[in-house]
Amino acid sequence: MKIKNVQIKFLISVFTAGMAVVILTPIKAQAISQMYWADNGTDKIQRANLDGTNVTDLVTTGLSVPREIALDLNNSQIYWTDRGTNKIQRANLDGTNVTDLVTTGLDNPSGIALDLNNNQIYWTDFGTDKIQRANLDGSNVTDVVTTGLSIPRGIALDLNNNQMYWADRGTDKIQRANLDGSNVTDLVTTGLDNPSGIALDLNNNQMYWTDFGTDKIQRANLDGSNVTDLVTTGLNNPFGIALDLNNSQMYWIDPATDKIQRANLDGSNVTDLVTTGLSNPVSIALDINPATPVPFEVNPTLGLLLVGGVSGIRYLVSGKTYVKK
Repeated sequence: MKIKNVQIKFLISVFTAGMAVVILTPIKAQAISQMYWADNGTDKIQRANLDGTNVTDLVTTGLSVPREIALDLNNSQIYWTDRGTNKIQRANLDGTNVTDLVTTGLDNPSGIALDLNNNQIYWTDFGTDKIQRANLDGSNVTDVVTTGLSIPRGIALDLNNNQMYWADRGTDKIQRANLDGSNVTDLVTTGLDNPSGIALDLNNNQMYWTDFGTDKIQRANLDGSNVTDLVTTGLNNPFGIALDLNNSQMYWIDPATDKIQRANLDGSNVTDLVTTGLSNPVSIALDINPATPVPFEVNPTLGLLLVGGVSGIRYLVSGKTYVKK
């Protein structure tokens, strides 16, 4: 079960002298959201808070050119591709229990995405020029798209419509197909020069991508129409991208400037988040936790008891930690 961190501020609403219980109502219960990334130069997988604070090393051994990452928040796990070892691996979100999943048949695996509804991993491989999938445990590796590709990179899934989207740096295209690989369709075929990362906003029927050659972040409708420049200055080989749709923001990695940055979805308010300690970071994934109102009871003798909230969430109150059972 996933354990979330939640910071609580609360207001005493009832207090009567001699009462055994004090009722507190939270003003705001804000879960701690985090970002995860892979760094090619340091051979690490790391994470930090969304504002760039509290940078933490998660996986620091056994990696050799880790590429893209994907999160399974239901099971508190992180998946990644590694170009140097030609493996697909996973670990717990804290970096423990690193496990090899796919170790044969790969040649420069790159983009990765999860279909948790069907317990499957999808990935791109620009050495074999394939898109493949397997079960989450690495079994049953299956070729999905094997023709028409040339350096496929980022991949994203639309599970509602059983479709996948990807960026191809060799053909300078953004394409889509059904999850079984059928009906491959060109979406954006002009104005690109090494497109890399891709992310989907299904609520607004839009896709976002980074372009390594034009040094831009762009978006378009899911059918490829209405291509729009979002960030066009200050970039130098942008790569991975992830969306925080709750807060209308996008996050990206720039390996040439060794930065993690974010902006509003329209490209405004570009902000540096992590600017030190990086060496060729390439991919990013977000763990976005919404605010969670929680009622409490406080017993002056026994301490604080949670009478509401979500099972399995770790609440941080006045510097102490309580877990709702």
